Amino acid sequence: MGPLTFLTSLEVVGWRTKDGRRGSLSVPGGFSGCVCRRVRWEEQRRMRSRACNASAPGGGTTWAKARLTVDGIADSPVFQSAGLDRTSVDVAEWERLAEAALDKAPKGLSLDVIVTYYLPIFFWIENLLEATKENRAGQKALAVGLSCPQGGGKTTMTRVLEHLFELKEQTCVIASTDDFYLTHSEQQELASKHSGNRLLELRGNPGSMDVKLMESTLRHLVSLPSGSSCRVPRYDKSAFQGKGDRCPEEKWAEAVGPIDVVLLEGWCMGFKSCGANALSLPELAPVDEYLRGFESIYQMLDALVVVQVEDYRVVYKWREEAEEKMRMEGKPGMSASELRDFVERFLPSYQQYLPGLYSSPVLASGQELRLKISPKRRPVRI
Repeated sequence: MGPLTFLTSLEVVGWRTKDGRRGSLSVPGGFSGCVCRRVRWEEQRRMRSRACNASAPGGGTTWAKARLTVDGIADSPVFQSAGLDRTSVDVAEWERLAEAALDKAPKGLSLDVIVTYYLPIFFWIENLLEATKENRAGQKALAVGLSCPQGGGKTTMTRVLEHLFELKEQTCVIASTDDFYLTHSEQQELASKHSGNRLLELRGNPGSMDVKLMESTLRHLVSLPSGSSCRVPRYDKSAFQGKGDRCPEEKWAEAVGPIDVVLLEGWCMGFKSCGANALSLPELAPVDEYLRGFESIYQMLDALVVVQVEDYRVVYKWREEAEEKMRMEGKPGMSASELRDFVERFLPSYQQYLPGLYSSPVLASGQELRLKISPKRRPVRI
């Protein structure tokens, strides 16, 4: 039997037996609680998604059609955390957006993930966009931060959100804290300044990012006039044998105003300085001091999405998956010892700062959406 999954937002409305006979089945309240085998249904709805293969009268069946339901949509943990109103759900609109987003989504992404995970986040941001329109006079964009551990799917999420806003004829610009890493020469200077501190030897931890460049770029983006442009830095992680370097400016992305939403994502987004007396390791002292610079970023954010995990050590598993994928594509990957060394340079920061991020608000406005994902990157209840 293939991998098992729970589809919480789909209602099965038709099936076909192996010998071609048709049948029908209605599942009250959506498809919640029904265990299904995953199969491909690209030919059925021109999507890369999951359909179901389950037992029904007449033996093995292939579901011929599935549709969204209000009950299934509203049962999503993210929908509930976002405080969305089930009475305002337009099922046809959710289905239209989900199908269109899936057409341009990364390979392997399922319709169910878009419906139960990404769409509730999208509507939460869109509601904020509308509610704060008057406070953002002068074409000021809504600045939204996204915090999620490495490997948790930030890139996939932001790509889907960007396309969803495009479908609603709104402009969303994506920026990542990764793109503001120091240049290679600056990183060497940082490592020399903190010689012997493994947390600042290579890129990654606060201190290895140009926060002033991040602040000036964000400030420029949120107030970009119509027709004006702003370059957004890009970083080449493959440069200098994997140690990385910032791309030359001619290779930076270009954003053109006006902009409706700016999404700034990062693995340490929302981390706050604890003070020297609260640190668990001496190595964290300079990292904690560098984190103070992030306060200027948080002051510019209108909202923050915090994706939580049960155990921060899941980043090991996610990184192993990424390396395996690279090897399958014929690209060189890290050895087991290299992988452990890489991840362990981040673990002290996760251990030190995630508890505070998960228990206390980051923004003075309080506009924060908090959700939780499983090791399979699926939303679960907090």
